[in-house]
Amino acid sequence: MVNDVFNRETTSSTENSNQLPHVRIKCDGVPDFRPRRLTPPVYASIPAFKHAWVVRFQRSHSSVTVEVYARLRFKGEELRWLTGSNVSFVLSNLRKAMAAEVAIHQIQQSSLPAPVRVRVNRKWLIYKRRKWGSYLLIDKHGNTMHAMYMQADKEVLESKINVMECYIFDDYVCEYAPTKMRVASHKAAIKIDGVATITMIDDDSSIPREWFNFLPYSQLRNRMDQIDYLIDFIGKVEEIEHIDTENNNSLLRVTMKAASGDPIVVALWREIVALVDTQALAATDRVVIVALSSVKVVNFGGNMELESTSASRVVVSPNLKIAHEMTLSFQLPVATDEPRIKYTPRLSERDRMTLASLYQEDMNKIHDIKCSCEATITDITRGRPWFFVRCIPCKRTITLAQDGYKCPRHGEAGLKYR
Repeated sequence: MVNDVFNRETTSSTENSNQLPHVRIKCDGVPDFRPRRLTPPVYASIPAFKHAWVVRFQRSHSSVTVEVYARLRFKGEELRWLTGSNVSFVLSNLRKAMAAEVAIHQIQQSSLPAPVRVRVNRKWLIYKRRKWGSYLLIDKHGNTMHAMYMQADKEVLESKINVMECYIFDDYVCEYAPTKMRVASHKAAIKIDGVATITMIDDDSSIPREWFNFLPYSQLRNRMDQIDYLIDFIGKVEEIEHIDTENNNSLLRVTMKAASGDPIVVALWREIVALVDTQALAATDRVVIVALSSVKVVNFGGNMELESTSASRVVVSPNLKIAHEMTLSFQLPVATDEPRIKYTPRLSERDRMTLASLYQEDMNKIHDIKCSCEATITDITRGRPWFFVRCIPCKRTITLAQDGYKCPRHGEAGLKYR
């Protein structure tokens, strides 16, 4: 219906033969030509097209062909094209056609914007496009789609959009979905900015709150090191270990058991670690089922592992049928008060001892153990050639100043060595 309104040629009389008498508006995209925003000075005198997207503009001695994505932010019913001419068409039929809401699967790369009722499931930064962010949208049919935005519009959009709330999106631009690290399978995506229409609505129970597409353990190896499309995984937590890497990053290594009983290690990086309450998990005496979304399958040291991405989410004990079935299958026949998960804290928190207690221990018994000790360094022996003092964040050599060690980049070191 929309194309029937637009794919037509509108003709009007002109005041002189030098004016362009014919204008054709077409809204189907050109496959090999990306849209570009209307820019002054050529279009500055056409207020109705301030929010339009031109795909192609051709001019000849007798006609003009314009292929355009209209953003439909027009105050009047008539759109007048080219100053001095009387060429126009009526938008009322178009507005009626666009008033009906569409589902996500109906949105294509060349579609016109139409209202879509969705729930915002999560947001993250797009892989290798850190100036771009993305929301994951879910509709009532359970379909998902990316809604991309530029970081320049982040503050405006964050004031309008809350994760897990329901909205009606309109006045967006249809584009191709990201080709790498894609979360949704839908090949089209929408781009939103500060002028997009985003209307919050009451919570719609028909729209799912969560969306997963779990991959069985038997199919994980086929997806190893493939980052075009991320996967979801569900399993029972067996062990949690905190690791501090050499780059001063926090890493959580979680050993999980799939529904098939096969074990696999999941590496959760810093941005995801902060979202996991490891202390509560370690203290529980229940079977803990965790659903992981948007992770990638990697080869680490010859072993198949899962690794989190910026789009990943960790849902503990999800309200899903498969999660309830796994809980029953892993349930021990005899109840126990013992923690079900083996927890290893980060090195700075484990095996803490004082220097006084170390002096009292038998060196033959503690020779190979690792422990943590908070103390003040009073002196550094610099006579050994293999030893040097370095800055923890940047690894550069730090030098001794009058009041302590200083880094050429970070200035005074975190601790003063006197």
